[in-house]
Amino acid sequence: MRKVGEQAPDFTATLDDGSTFRLSESVEERHVVLYFYPKDFTPG
Repeated sequence: MRKVGEQAPDFTATLDDGSTFRLSESVEERHVVLYFYPKDFTPG
């Protein structure tokens, strides 16, 4: 579990439009808020 203010690990994800998002590149340009959405119709 991460603590407030702790740096998130770097990761790469494919966006809806097919482009690539890399956390380490984005935090250099702007503030980033991460939200992980659980799969629909699952507990939690």
